[in-house]
Amino acid sequence: MKLTLVFCGLLCAVTAIPGTPSTDPSAYDLRYRIPTGCDPTTNCTYFVGLEVNANDSSYLDVFLTAPVAGWVAVGFSPTPSMPDSDVFGCIVRDSEVEAIDTYNVPTGANNNRLDPEQGDIVFSNGTLENGRITCTFSRLIAGDQSPSVDRNLNNSWFLLSGFNINGRTADDVGFSVHRFTTGVDLPRALATEMVNPVMAEGELPLMMAQTECPTNVPPPVIDPQDYRLRRRDPAGCDPQDCDYFMGINNNTNPEYLDFYMTADIGGWVAVGFSPSANMFDADVVGCNVDSTNGDVAVVDTSNPATGRANNLDITQDVCRHSSSFVNGRITCM
Repeated sequence: MKLTLVFCGLLCAVTAIPGTPSTDPSAYDLRYRIPTGCDPTTNCTYFVGLEVNANDSSYLDVFLTAPVAGWVAVGFSPTPSMPDSDVFGCIVRDSEVEAIDTYNVPTGANNNRLDPEQGDIVFSNGTLENGRITCTFSRLIAGDQSPSVDRNLNNSWFLLSGFNINGRTADDVGFSVHRFTTGVDLPRALATEMVNPVMAEGELPLMMAQTECPTNVPPPVIDPQDYRLRRRDPAGCDPQDCDYFMGINNNTNPEYLDFYMTADIGGWVAVGFSPSANMFDADVVGCNVDSTNGDVAVVDTSNPATGRANNLDITQDVCRHSSSFVNGRITCM
């Protein structure tokens, strides 16, 4: 094992370098990709590969890529949301790609902080080509090495996704608040169950897996004007010409409510249910367009009591009857 100086933001130290991570994303033991079946080198909206370093088992190798020129990261959290999580990834500054180690405090809107000990992360390679950031690096598996606030990755965690179109502006900052390109959004938690990234192997399913409605949930009424509760903008517009239209109705199965949503947009449309007149602490359901193929998924999410993050529910208590994305308009039931 050789010793070398590595770039580590504010804090630089002599660091033992593990074996170089693989540059082949398909070679990683644990893989997540969005959308399913995409090619990480060309058209994945998000891809992360994880495996124990072949030469030094105290390190976890990481492969990340996303079609942005800002940052891409993976988080490890005891819950399916970003607060109180260990987050590391790659970020662009002055057209150069670097790896940084960060963490999220339990509360707060701008809750991502740069880890005071950057020596636990070893950068290998990073590129920014045609608007896509791709990088490989290694992170020490064992956590709690003062003054570090790293998690011990050899435990079960919810794996979280994230990327942003904006890069790094200063040495002493971590990853900025998520901001996605138009029509692109990601589940925060990548799977419905906690995963040990050191032990798990294979291509794991996403929380975005689409569920069609079962036979015990009869189809809703087709005409949006027949829904019992309706909201439209602007007032008096025809639903298929409205900037936004939402209808709610009782399904003949009393355990379900029917929703009709449509909007003149290529990203997502949703309705929230909150105890207050804002989105905090709200239950939010809606439909989201996959920017790579135009498919429309229905999603069940929630907003925390504080902060900006919208998180997918672990249990997706929604099902899709029909959906479409035509001429820039999203419609779903």
